Amino acid sequence: MSEVGRLLKKAKHNLFLLLERNEAQLWESRLERVQQLPGVSSTFKRIAAAPNRDQLCDYLAEIRYALVFIGLGFKVQIEPLGKKGPDLEISRDGHSAVVEVKRFRQVDLDPPKISLSDKEFLDDTFLLEPCGDPERDIKKIKCRIKDKFSQVGNRESIIAVWNDDEKDIETKDAVSWLRNDVAQMRDSLPPDLLFVIYGSDWQRPQQQFYCFSLRILRTPQLNWMQELESSFVRTLM
Repeated sequence: MSEVGRLLKKAKHNLFLLLERNEAQLWESRLERVQQLPGVSSTFKRIAAAPNRDQLCDYLAEIRYALVFIGLGFKVQIEPLGKKGPDLEISRDGHSAVVEVKRFRQVDLDPPKISLSDKEFLDDTFLLEPCGDPERDIKKIKCRIKDKFSQVGNRESIIAVWNDDEKDIETKDAVSWLRNDVAQMRDSLPPDLLFVIYGSDWQRPQQQFYCFSLRILRTPQLNWMQELESSFVRTLM
């Protein structure tokens, strides 16, 4: 058995230890689909050693975006510059870009369930408990995006966010705040950062991915954004 095959076997084993069986089987088939990608052995090694579900899902977010780009016809390489560099390199249409992936874990507990029979509710005295903190979440997202700047370097680059929180986090507002900070010279961007992708299992009827440009884009990168925004995970993976 090859080294990649050996690591794939260990990665699959850890999937079934940390995930529900149906979910593990789904990811098992996805790992098999990326086993020929250059550099994939390092990701398989991390998946095999993940100590808990959250850490495992951080690594699976990288696999998810690798498959998304493959589904859009890109050539994909994993960790093209080594462990401390970006997660992926994608190439198509005579252009390439590096991609740094960030997964957002669940932030808040689910809000309490309300029963219409509750006396307080019927008496019009029931107060909803606040759920979430939009300003806090926006600041946190902005910081998490900025944390990825050092890993994309000075190549054309994309930051790809996957949100595993059940709530729709305000990434658009966070990117707007970041743009404003740059305009006010309170912050700076990597010189060739193209755009930020936001995706999650939650989707509107016509859209699941949202792309936020951070510079003026031309073809083919503008086409890449448009294709992502018109695609769904289930069709690409």
